[in-house]
Amino acid sequence: MPSSTFADHPATFKFSTTNGLTITPKGGDAATELSLEDLICVVPSYDQNSYTLCYLARNDSNNPETLMTSPISNPPKPLLDQFLISKLPAHLTNPPTVLVSSASGSNDAESYYNNFVSPLLSALYDTHDLGPPSPIHTTSATTISDTVRDLSKNSEQQTVLLLAGDTAITEAINAAKDHVTLAIFPLGTGNALSTSYHSIKGHPLVAPLKALLHGNAKPLPTFSVSFSEGAKWSNGKPAEPTTGAIVVSWGVHAAVVADAEELRATIKSRERFGVAFQEIAKEMHNFLGQVSIRVDGEWKQVGSGEHFYVLATMCAELEPKFRISPDSRPGEKKMRLIYFRVETPEEVGGMMLKAFDGGKHLDDERVRYEAVEGIRIEVQEKEERYRRVCIDGGIVTLPENGWVEAVVNDKDEGVKLVWCE
Repeated sequence: MPSSTFADHPATFKFSTTNGLTITPKGGDAATELSLEDLICVVPSYDQNSYTLCYLARNDSNNPETLMTSPISNPPKPLLDQFLISKLPAHLTNPPTVLVSSASGSNDAESYYNNFVSPLLSALYDTHDLGPPSPIHTTSATTISDTVRDLSKNSEQQTVLLLAGDTAITEAINAAKDHVTLAIFPLGTGNALSTSYHSIKGHPLVAPLKALLHGNAKPLPTFSVSFSEGAKWSNGKPAEPTTGAIVVSWGVHAAVVADAEELRATIKSRERFGVAFQEIAKEMHNFLGQVSIRVDGEWKQVGSGEHFYVLATMCAELEPKFRISPDSRPGEKKMRLIYFRVETPEEVGGMMLKAFDGGKHLDDERVRYEAVEGIRIEVQEKEERYRRVCIDGGIVTLPENGWVEAVVNDKDEGVKLVWCE
């Protein structure tokens, strides 16, 4: 029987579908333990019984630090059965376009590409003599939309690896008319879509890599959004009809997102959301207007004329562990309404903590939670700051007596998204 090697050194292997791979070098050196989460894939080499093992290296805090590739020969058959990429997935048959956001909320897109995505693509494509794709780094606010728009003109399906946040994903969705498949990576601030669609257990930076290799491209459910005349995005541009896939909100959620964005210049980290939330919770403002939802084709009013937390989403989590809509499922053509009013800052803070605790806020009888086909918000506020709505992380200010309406699209049109069932 041919001898086994790891990194060109003789070794023995032990693989378990529960514990992962143990690599024991011959000669007395310490064994290397790779958990199932650390194992990404095995790629065939030119030589028979020779492969490249792709796996994670962790730092002292046990967080993934980089993706390693090492030659391995004669690995255990159960390892190959579970992790071998014998042929490229359909969405990777041709090298994808890689978009790296220079302005992502976490500012980590560049390092994530260098440490994880680039070595994985090199391992995949070197074997097929294709060579890995060169990344496109964003240089303006329109790099993503311009690139995706050009790709969608092709007659063949184009795959885009998007290393960015939710706002960039929405830009891509609106730029793509057809023939575009997105593979998304959580390099923004909230990363609602990536968190909700990459349901593989494990670290949020690892799941998208496994989804890229083992997932399939499927239509991404979306909703169509329209605005009253005079509505404007935070950059001053008129709010034209758009397509979303994540969230529509008014009240506390939209105010926190908007105020946190204004704090970005002074507070770079996610802490700016906490600062914004504390200030808004102190005020406990009741937002004046009318909220309606569409159920079974009919519109019906929600609440009276005063509102506090108004949110409709297609995603289970708006950020890791913030499980605002536990019943939402990937690929489902439904929005879900989360609506409540409370009396004190302590109560709203407690409600948010329950959402982080597996979605236990739904146990509170004050929370209205139901599947809807659409939502319409009509504002009756004088002050501009109370007329801000959130669309997939972007902020639109409505005019006095203005409105926004979002309705779920029932057809499988537009972009596809790569994820694992």
